[in-house]
Amino acid sequence: MRPWVFLFIIFTASAFSAFAQEDLPQPGAGALIPGPDWLPWAPVEEGDIGPFTAPDTVDLSPYFPPPGNQHRQYSCVAWAWAYGVQSALDNAADGRTYARTDTADRAYTYSPAYIFNELKQLTDSPVVCTSGIDINQQMALAVSIGNCTLLEMPYDTDADGCLNTVPGPVLSSVLGRVIAKPIATPVMLGKTNSRQWIAHLAAGEPLMVLFNVDRTSFIAAGFAAFREHRPFRWTGIGHDDSTMVGHAVACTGYRIAHTPDRPDTVFTFLNSFGTQWGDTGYFTTGTDMLDQYCMAALAFAPRSAALDATDEMDMADNTQQAKPRNRTKLKPGRAATVAGLSLHFPEQGISDFGGAIVLPAQDTAKAPVFVPLPFDRTITIYRRTQRIAVTIRNGHGPFRWFKGPRMLVKTVPKGADDAFLEEQLKTFARFRDQASR
Repeated sequence: MRPWVFLFIIFTASAFSAFAQEDLPQPGAGALIPGPDWLPWAPVEEGDIGPFTAPDTVDLSPYFPPPGNQHRQYSCVAWAWAYGVQSALDNAADGRTYARTDTADRAYTYSPAYIFNELKQLTDSPVVCTSGIDINQQMALAVSIGNCTLLEMPYDTDADGCLNTVPGPVLSSVLGRVIAKPIATPVMLGKTNSRQWIAHLAAGEPLMVLFNVDRTSFIAAGFAAFREHRPFRWTGIGHDDSTMVGHAVACTGYRIAHTPDRPDTVFTFLNSFGTQWGDTGYFTTGTDMLDQYCMAALAFAPRSAALDATDEMDMADNTQQAKPRNRTKLKPGRAATVAGLSLHFPEQGISDFGGAIVLPAQDTAKAPVFVPLPFDRTITIYRRTQRIAVTIRNGHGPFRWFKGPRMLVKTVPKGADDAFLEEQLKTFARFRDQASR
């Protein structure tokens, strides 16, 4: 081969490679890595959830709207929670399904712009749409101000789209709806506890998962998978720590393959980079990736139709001050103030599977906080000075039906052994260290 031909080929290949890298879409991400003083805003489910039955495959994706595209705004948490999880819960309740290539019905699909824009305008000065958000702040705000649909507030794809304000009539309408129909508070799961993940998905509860992703093994590899018309399983091969960013996605199901060595569990996720990424907007990953790159996972239960705001919050006549001890028992319909926190055990929220906890809103203009809880599972509510563990039991033995359900509340002082918090803080510290290199 003549030298000039060889040089021409090298130059052309290099130029094409540089052009392809520059031309590669660069979508935003958006989840900040929490700091060393982090405490979970949502209740945490105890690691040992006991026995349960689940199929080998669960697929909730038909209830999710077709994959959307956040473009360059760092709005992934709003896309995963509002557009993904909350729309899916309503679609499942109404029997509404989609194919991945359908067009989302804007009248029944929640807008990520509503919660993202509100949070940015409340917390940023100046407002920057291409910087991350605190997951605790978004979830606390989301339960208070609810959702609006894409028909009420479309998503502006411009890089500064979060500067758009929520129209006053839309905000008033949404606040009225969320007070009448409170949004269930999520439960935080162990980030590597696949049994918890499977149990909630099998119960029809989608998850929102925060990963630390990179530009090479995740973003670029997902676009490559789409171009090559193949499914995308994120394996982390070629992971580039220097480009790591926090990113939220919705977990829509799982598949357990029984191999000779051990079961291989693969989870499926809806991303927010559009349908020309990954497997038409979706990707999968195995349990081995959870330990390496998962930051947090939250499960979302549908709101019980039996709980109405008119029944929940008249607590003046049935609230008792817990005695100065670390254990309290509540009958249905009763409430107690434990470590400064009011806990209500609503009678109408009890079913064959469990009950619920209602925490009154601090602001009367906001909705109460509603936490579904199956029988015999324990959640922990974190306060600055102590933890509050809550379990609903339905009685055991021959006196089960006579005794009836009880809510058991136990307080644990700060500083006691806490494997969940220790693991989470170590994970966040590791990711912060990698990001600073």
